Amino acid sequence: MIEPGARGPILRGDDGLCWRLGFVDESAAAGLNGRVRVRGRIVDVDRIEVEYVEVQNDA
Repeated sequence: MIEPGARGPILRGDDGLCWRLGFVDESAAAGLNGRVRVRGRIVDVDRIEVEYVEVQNDA
């Protein structure tokens, strides 16, 4: 699930882990909400640099 955070969107996994998301294209982050699938690389212990995001319609 995507949720708003003070320093950008937060991805919260089903297991409770949270990741701050950084987007290569900053405009991709606007308006994201709910369940998503992301592809990217881990750049810090709590941060993923997102290359691709797909909104899951079945949520």
